[in-house]
Amino acid sequence: MPTQIVNINVWRWYYLRTVSLIPKEGEAPQMKAVSTLFFLSFDKPVKVSTLEVNSPDFKLPTHEVKEFNSRFAIIAFLDALPMGTLELTVRNRAI
Repeated sequence: MPTQIVNINVWRWYYLRTVSLIPKEGEAPQMKAVSTLFFLSFDKPVKVSTLEVNSPDFKLPTHEVKEFNSRFAIIAFLDALPMGTLELTVRNRAI
């Protein structure tokens, strides 16, 4: 279960890992499909620009920012997150 190390403008966050057992014909379900969702709600509204998802410790699984607005972000990962540090950073970049 993840723990928060640093809190800068985070009101709440939630980590949801879903494990699905996939049955093989004539056998008990054995193969697992894992997906992970990370929900982040900002304490104060942010300027919608760029949301960076990084880790200094592990290679990130395939992921996509599903929603990102001034109040919250939802990031979907197509696999379980390994043990390590996940960094989420909002960058206000000029074009």
